[in-house]
Amino acid sequence: MLCSPFQCDRCWFINLTNREPRDQSASDLRLSAYIHRVNLDILWSRESSTVEKTMNLFNRAREFANTMGIQVNMDSTISAWPLGDGVGFSEAVVMLHYSLDL
Repeated sequence: MLCSPFQCDRCWFINLTNREPRDQSASDLRLSAYIHRVNLDILWSRESSTVEKTMNLFNRAREFANTMGIQVNMDSTISAWPLGDGVGFSEAVVMLHYSLDL
């Protein structure tokens, strides 16, 4: 969550289509597969050193906020996201489709 946005596959499906996925729909299954792949790419596209550095900065920022008596909600990304796509996830799904050259 600190390096890039992450939501579960089902939540992304709902955010992109404004409805639940249908198990018997070939197009829903295809979109779900793309969503799953993009989610995996989000998780694994970061160098471990980048993730470690970001986590260290996050911890230092929390400590500084506490020391200064600043009330900052640095865990706000854990809550559910609003409907829609404000981070370019739908574009990532489309680009993934064309990168597979099907």
